[in-house]
Amino acid sequence: RSSCNVRGFIRIPRVPGRLEFMAGGGDQDMQPTMTNVTHVVRHLSFKDPEKQATWRTWSQLPREIIALDSPLDGRYFFTEAPHQTWEHHLRIV
Repeated sequence: RSSCNVRGFIRIPRVPGRLEFMAGGGDQDMQPTMTNVTHVVRHLSFKDPEKQATWRTWSQLPREIIALDSPLDGRYFFTEAPHQTWEHHLRIV
């Protein structure tokens, strides 16, 4: 099966801003009527990758608390109609 994957981390200052992922771009010729942007968010977090001790502590929290911190984790978003897209808006405080 063919798909796109996004993985990694970026360092950003703690200031208001936006993070965008878009289908297409570069040398790709996307035809909107033929594009299916169905996707799954396996994991999205905002943590310091160098602080492993914090991650271990975090993993010991109850699932209900972790779900509040990562509301998109494990969710599928299906495209069911032409010209349909998804936007995910999160407030990070």
